[in-house]
Formats: sequence, C-alpha cells, structure tokens
Amino acid sequence: MMPLKGLCLAKAKTMRALFVEDNGPTRHLIETYLGGFDVECVTASDGREAMRLVKVEDFDIILLDILMPECDGVEFLLWLKRQGRTIPTCVISQKVERQTDGMSYGLIAEGLGAIRGFQKPVTQEMIGEALAAARSFKIANDPNGFVAER
Repeated sequence: MMPLKGLCLAKAKTMRALFVEDNGPTRHLIETYLGGFDVECVTASDGREAMRLVKVEDFDIILLDILMPECDGVEFLLWLKRQGRTIPTCVISQKVERQTDGMSYGLIAEGLGAIRGFQKPVTQEMIGEALAAARSFKIANDPNGFVAER
C-alpha cells in the first residue's frame, strides 16, 4: 500500500472498527485498507449481525454499507439511534448519491447520525478520511477515549 500524502493517523492509538458489508471481496479489501492504518477490524455481513456485535463489543468507528439483504444500513442506523449509541458511523454504498424521493441515501444516513458518506468503489484514501472523521468525532464527543486505549 502506498503512503497517503497529507494524511496522518497516529499509530500509537489503534482504533477498533466494525465493517458491515454483504459483499465478501469488498469486506476483504476494506479489511486490508484498515490493516494498513493499524486498525483492528471486525466484520459483519448484514445489519442484524452488526446489532449482535454492537451489543457485546465496543467500537471506535462503524463503516456501514446501506444496501444489504436481511437488515440494511438504514435499519441498522435507526436501531443504533434507538439504543442511544453514539459510535461514529460512515456509510459506504454504491448508491450514496442515488435519489430516493428527492433525497440521497447519504443524506438519509446523515439524518440518522452518520458522520460521512462515501460512494463505492472505496479507496484507501477514503478509508483514511473516514478514520480521521471518526477520530475527530471521538475526541469531541467521548470523554472515555478510544476503545483500544482502555
């Protein structure tokens, strides 16, 4: 992997990520990208599996596909909001920009608490931007710090 110009994430503070994606090759690619940033990655193949994981484990960031079978990203975000959880979440979807009743999936996700949206195909640089956004969010909103530091 090539180093990213102008993007610095301190390796001393490892983050813990949950990546929710139904496509196996995409899961593998993003896991590889996250590993390049020294981020521990846990994966789920749909929103229901992600719900089970969030109930029993702590995460510094959630990377979430929107369109998935069983339980999609919007349903997961609604559930996360009902739980009162404030885990920084970035949506990653092929259809972030697609209009649905005059609103994009990205805007819907942001309305439900997502901090960023990224259009597939995802690059290493996009993952770096997501991690930086989550780090900023955690610093501003979570007095307990990062999961990996506890």
